[in-house]
Formats: sequence, C-alpha cells, structure tokens
Amino acid sequence: MSHFNFEESISIGIERADIAEANKNEITEIFNDFSQAFQKASNNKIHATIKSKQRKIYEGNNALLAAASRFNFKYESFNALVLSNGSKDYTIAEIIENEDGYPLRIKVEDYTSSYSDKDSLVVGLSKLVARTEVGKYFKLLLNDE
Repeated sequence: MSHFNFEESISIGIERADIAEANKNEITEIFNDFSQAFQKASNNKIHATIKSKQRKIYEGNNALLAAASRFNFKYESFNALVLSNGSKDYTIAEIIENEDGYPLRIKVEDYTSSYSDKDSLVVGLSKLVARTEVGKYFKLLLNDE
C-alpha cells in the first residue's frame, strides 16, 4: 500500500475554494455594473438581474407527440439574465454557472459562449446588449406604463 499525503490535497482544495470565491465575487461585481448601466440609461426605470426561471421539457423521442400530451413533460430550472422594469421582465440570456466561477457560460437561443475571465465576460456582455432583440426589450420596458 502506498502512502498518500492527504494534507497536500486538502491544501489544494482550500486554495481552489478561495479562487472560486474571488471569481464569484468578481462576476457579481460585473453583473452589478451591467445592471447599473441599464439603470443609468433608463433613468432608474430598468435594471438587469439574474433570476431563477422554469421551462417545460418534453420527454420521449417525439417532441410533437409529447407536446400534444399533458403528461409527457417536466420542468427544469435555469438562471435567466433578465431586463426588468419591476412589473415586467424579458429574458435576454441563460446564465450557466460553474462551481469555480469561471468559465461562465452565456446562452442566447441555440448559441452558448464561454468566458474564462473578467475581460472576456465584459466583452461578451457588451456584445449581448448590442443585439437588436435586447434593444427592443429595453424600449418595450421603458415605454411600459
């Protein structure tokens, strides 16, 4: 039987937990800045937030048959990045978190992008909000009385 140094493994685990915590704090700060940009652009009427939502998932091999049946589906939770004016919100992306913070993935429709650090995440979010669909949602929320 070989001798293994568990203390070294514990130390590595603690170091990884510290890095994950720092990454998650950084990501939270980026999303706070992201929301503040919407608040500033809308005179505090619109903000962005990450919200837990549910979607219907069809079970079975034939989605059409599953859709026709009330019993062949289930729900799954996901983290949605939403724009909101307090009374209405629109989902602009799905956020797929990692236990270590990075890489963080952002899914828009059928395309998923992965971001490995602060700079790439900021660029990715900038591209996301430049999309026509996000501009339309912003205008709808701004004009919603």
